[in-house]
Amino acid sequence: MMKVKTRTVGHSTVVSVPKSFGIETGKEYSVAIDQLGTITFEPVDVNPFAQMATGALYEDNKDILIDDDAKGLENVVY
Repeated sequence: MMKVKTRTVGHSTVVSVPKSFGIETGKEYSVAIDQLGTITFEPVDVNPFAQMATGALYEDNKDILIDDDAKGLENVVY
């Protein structure tokens, strides 16, 4: 396990991430601190569909879709 030290930059306390971790600059993280003081950084997931126009996924793939009136309950055993 590697040790790092906090330092002050402006009005913030920062922790440097070692270059060997391969973290790209500008990547967003959600940060949480638990009751024991453990700080957890989780990468923010990028929604690949956020910039897609409504219906674009269907339009781009309609040639491979099968219109068989499936309801999704055909093989369900109750």
